[in-house]
Amino acid sequence: MKNSLSDFSREPVPAGSRRSVIWIAATSSAWLVAVTTLFTGGALADDLDITKITVAIVVGMTIIGIVGYGMGRLGATFHVSTTMLAKNTFGTLGAAILGVILALTLGIGWFAWQLSFFATTLREILPDAPWANPTYSIVWAGTLMTMTAFGGFRWLAWLSIVAVPLVLAVAGFGIYLALGNSDPAPVAPVATKIGALTMMTGITAVVGSAIFGAVVVADISRYSRNANSGGLAVGLGYAGGGTIVMIAGAIMAEYASVPGVTAAANVPAAMNALGMGYWAFIVLLLAQWTTNDSNLYSGSLGLAGVVPFPKPYLVLAMGVLGIAIASIGIENFFVPYLVFLGTFMPPVAGVIIVDYYVFRMRGKQTPEFDSVHQGETVHWLACGAVVLGGIAAQQLAKLGSILGAASVTSFLFGGLFYFLPKVLIRSDTS
Repeated sequence: MKNSLSDFSREPVPAGSRRSVIWIAATSSAWLVAVTTLFTGGALADDLDITKITVAIVVGMTIIGIVGYGMGRLGATFHVSTTMLAKNTFGTLGAAILGVILALTLGIGWFAWQLSFFATTLREILPDAPWANPTYSIVWAGTLMTMTAFGGFRWLAWLSIVAVPLVLAVAGFGIYLALGNSDPAPVAPVATKIGALTMMTGITAVVGSAIFGAVVVADISRYSRNANSGGLAVGLGYAGGGTIVMIAGAIMAEYASVPGVTAAANVPAAMNALGMGYWAFIVLLLAQWTTNDSNLYSGSLGLAGVVPFPKPYLVLAMGVLGIAIASIGIENFFVPYLVFLGTFMPPVAGVIIVDYYVFRMRGKQTPEFDSVHQGETVHWLACGAVVLGGIAAQQLAKLGSILGAASVTSFLFGGLFYFLPKVLIRSDTS
């Protein structure tokens, strides 16, 4: 099924279907240019002052950009998805397990959670509109998200190229109103801080909120025409868009005195206090649409690379499951599992990056990516490095401080646990 809907899930993207840097940057930005990113920035404002918030976001997103560039450049070099890259590193069975994990996390788990979040936010903005009732909005919004993800990269790219500039404009407008409004009634700096977060834990929170997408940006960059520009486009697009929107959420929550929603900053209420119109809310919901589209897109692409079913059918199946999970309200049961995987996904990127940049590309090995090539079933060293990297990060996180950033330490240790034995093995055989 080598057409636009199959998204070239089992082979490299042909030259005639590749896109310019602008399309790649916009599509990767759409992953983090979302309402949930605003809420992450707003949550930091509960504990940190604006200087520490800015440092935490910039440092955290720089780390994300580095990981995104590493994975994105591989996708742009070989023009294949994350799962196809993983076949050479982890073996066919190892890549299949990764594909299933991506399907369960991005394609079903996070899709359902983000869909529920979309419906809750819409209800908060329009409490009296019947069509904004979560009972209905989960279904119609989930259907729209599934339909655009069904169209593959082409539809996702068009949606992103429209939504991303609008969302960035709203974020900039929110910053302008928050910093420039002289009326102390609706807008005033928050006087007290809870103090539960330090700047280091703030960095950890920023990285943890975005690391999953950075691991799979090859799914977007594979459509790039050039390796270096493709890697930069996804790295800067993903981290850069997320930085702007997250800082906007922090500043709006910091300067608008509004009550929170449970334990989180009420960013919609802050936007309302700043005098932003309903059009701003609509744009942000459009951004949430593109983000969840990316979740379903990458989840289905991951599974399509390892199972013999057309990708569009997988999109429909995952979309229906996600809608059902959100409709019956059990999406929160998936969150501990998703957070757990947030520690064990970064070492996957660490191992792939070390495998390709240190051993395959420097060693002038030519990876095989066609659908016929199968290779070894399991590369135990690579799989073991991922598991050990995640376990080591979990244990070190108990020590706190910089070691508490489990998503960062697991990435580093995963690559290290793969690199050292690989070098020793090569030295013994040479």
